[in-house]
Amino acid sequence: MSGLIASQEVGNMLNSWNLAIQKGDLSAAIEMQDDIDRAIDLMEENQDILLYYQLLSFRLKLKLQNISRNLDKPFFQRNAPDEKEEKTNKLMSYYFYFYNGIYHDYLQDYDKALSYFRIAEKKLAYVDDEIEKAEFHYKIAVLFYDLKMTFLSKYHAQIACDTFNAHETYIKRQINCRMLHALNLIDQFEYDKARALFSEAENMIESINDNHLIIHLYYNMGFLESKKENLEEASALFRRTLSYKEIENQDLLKLRCLYELSRIEISSKSKDAIEWIDLGISLSEQVNHNVFQIKFKLLKELLYEKNQSQLNNINNLCLELEEKRIWVDLEEILVDVAKYLEGRGLLKQSLNYYKRALLASQYVGKGVN
Repeated sequence: MSGLIASQEVGNMLNSWNLAIQKGDLSAAIEMQDDIDRAIDLMEENQDILLYYQLLSFRLKLKLQNISRNLDKPFFQRNAPDEKEEKTNKLMSYYFYFYNGIYHDYLQDYDKALSYFRIAEKKLAYVDDEIEKAEFHYKIAVLFYDLKMTFLSKYHAQIACDTFNAHETYIKRQINCRMLHALNLIDQFEYDKARALFSEAENMIESINDNHLIIHLYYNMGFLESKKENLEEASALFRRTLSYKEIENQDLLKLRCLYELSRIEISSKSKDAIEWIDLGISLSEQVNHNVFQIKFKLLKELLYEKNQSQLNNINNLCLELEEKRIWVDLEEILVDVAKYLEGRGLLKQSLNYYKRALLASQYVGKGVN
């Protein structure tokens, strides 16, 4: 037993790790993990510390948007902690529902994500730390952005932003809030205001030299340019995002970037389109992201000349997405398919997809059941 590390010592290491993750200092958090993993292997038995470690390990993966890869028994697969015992269990109960919400948002399973967030919100009373409460408001703001419930997203984002702005050491979370505000402005067609916020975020990122944030910024700027139909500028920004080595640790961001770049390459009839799509299919299979697997396969179908088998494949893939009720994505995807069919003279089939896109648009911004 003399060779074992005291659990209190490991607990102190975990507290420092948590602070780095909480502040968004991902480079430091990643560097700390190897030492912490070794310490956990040599630690005297303590189930509370092990649960704390598992929670923080999952929390870092959430921050990196690297959730589905290399997870054994993640926190969200546990049964909800028993709240009848002590305050620690009540706090773990909050985290159980909070991280389940984030996880299902990542998978684009919005019904479950919102359900978990609603339960977590009722348990915020168990959380004493105002920064942790700000984290909740930021994450639910992200979900409402994904659902195009813009005003709710802006409301919760502002609560988070006010807290982070009051703590000067949380500059990275301040930057995240500015980027989220800008994305909501894009949905309101306030492109100039969004660009101004991105410029402000860029100056802040340059002052701290953080590549984990800069790749998110360049992706978001590319997304803005694509919405403005400045496709050449958007393509350059997406390629720039993919050029950073940090993108390899952020699966969801890489998938989004590959997808948007693939759409641009298809619209410009570039020969590079198949390469980007195949990269997207490969990554989405590696991380088991079913929605992106379908979306990339659908894009691949749009590269081929029309035949009945291809048209059946397109319809089946669209039906799979409709069954998943991801209306925000579907509104755009179905229009892409309609334009493809229209360009090949299949006007009747094209009109059907335009109608389906219109139906999807009626659900956008109305939440989930």
